[in-house]
Amino acid sequence: MTGMELLRNAIALMHEEDTSPYEAVAIPMINLVLAECFEAENMLRLRAGKSERTEIPEITSLAETIDYEAALLRRALILGVCCRIYVDEDNNPILQMYKQEYAMALDDASVSVDGVIRD
Repeated sequence: MTGMELLRNAIALMHEEDTSPYEAVAIPMINLVLAECFEAENMLRLRAGKSERTEIPEITSLAETIDYEAALLRRALILGVCCRIYVDEDNNPILQMYKQEYAMALDDASVSVDGVIRD
C-alpha cells in the first residue's frame, strides 16, 4: 500500500474522496502513525518468522510503498491516519470513536511471541 492509498482509505472513513486538502500534511501524519505502530509491526514480523526492524521506517513521498505487515496496513494504520486527520474536524465524539477503534486495532495486532518480553 502506498502513502496515497493509505490516505485515500483514511479519508474514505470520513466519507470523503478528495485527498488534496490533506496531502500537504499527510506525510508527517503517516510517519507518526508508523512510529506508533512500530512495536506491533515487530511483534507481527517475529511471529511470521521474519527479522525485527531496527529503525522506524519513514516515507518521503505519498507514492512510496509502506512495507508493514498486512494486519497493520489494512486496519490500524488507516485508523491512525484517520485520527490524525480528524483532530482538525472539531467533532470530538467521532474522533473518540476513531481513537478507540485505532487502539483496539493496535491491540489486536500486538500479538504475543513466545520468548519475547517487551516493557
